[in-house]
Amino acid sequence: ADEDIPSRLQVTFTTLEIREFPIILGDNPALSQGPPITIGWQFMRAHKLDLEKYEKHRPTRRTYAQMNIPMELRFDLLQRCGERTKDVMNRIKEVKAYKAKRLETSSRLYRSGSDERFEKLSRGFKDLFSDRKRKEKKYLRKTQHLGQLPTSCDISDEETDY
Repeated sequence: ADEDIPSRLQVTFTTLEIREFPIILGDNPALSQGPPITIGWQFMRAHKLDLEKYEKHRPTRRTYAQMNIPMELRFDLLQRCGERTKDVMNRIKEVKAYKAKRLETSSRLYRSGSDERFEKLSRGFKDLFSDRKRKEKKYLRKTQHLGQLPTSCDISDEETDY
């Protein structure tokens, strides 16, 4: 009878590995002020731990506000990690320029719907008060018969004299 009951598949973990990465100067402009930070690609150290022990003794999870690193601390971290002050200041200027471009783009996108409606309305008024549309319609009526001419594919062998 036990063979009829499908066994449940399980995945279990017994160890975990915590890797430490270097802190480097970042490029993400999504911060309020100061230098952006990120982690490097190559880890420096790795620690293997028993999962049960880690879960039993791990610190409480931090809130979003607690994970926010103040500008002064980011600047200090970068200097302690070997970044030159000049490079950090240049990156701050670059990030400000990126943010200004993002703000300009988002303000243009915000206005784009109303700009398109205005253009359509102004085209409608131009068409109403100009005879361009009337001339286009007249031209289409004159050339309408051209669309009805037979093409070489429409002519059968019987209609041609070779």
